[in-house]
Amino acid sequence: MTKRWIGMFNGLDVEAVFSYFETYDVYFLFIVMFLEHLNVPGLPAGIIMPAVGFLVSQGSFTFWYTIFIASFGGLLGSIALFGIGYYFGHRALDWLSRKSKRMRTATEKLSLYFDQHGDRSVFFTRLIPVVRTLISLVAGVTRLNIRDFILYSALGIFIWNTFLISLGYFFGSWILNL
Repeated sequence: MTKRWIGMFNGLDVEAVFSYFETYDVYFLFIVMFLEHLNVPGLPAGIIMPAVGFLVSQGSFTFWYTIFIASFGGLLGSIALFGIGYYFGHRALDWLSRKSKRMRTATEKLSLYFDQHGDRSVFFTRLIPVVRTLISLVAGVTRLNIRDFILYSALGIFIWNTFLISLGYFFGSWILNL
């Protein structure tokens, strides 16, 4: 297998991802998704999920169970970040915005988008890289109804995870041979 496919992402390579999954099973996926939806930098799910999809295609895991684990981890991480926004309010957004100009721009645009489109923006932003994790904080700060937040988040996270895992499932062999 070639490392070129993933090598550009934090020195992460396919063999390392596969090794983690061999050691920790789908619990590794749950942790990665939980942390990513808490907006903790680290292992990029956009790379890990297709790798998991490839493993699923090889019979290592079942397709729907893997999607469930990934979605459940993402949803719990989202709920935790929602809670941070809910209880700490704008202080949480201000703290995050001070981390970098890019983060400040992203949170400002996301807040404006949320103001314009309401609770449905939670669903739509779940399908957009980068902002898909930040929406939890914004929704918490605006005190969106938790049931609506969970519903829209669960749907969006499920669709996004199904897409990424399916990429690896159907095209993983081809991508690894690039």
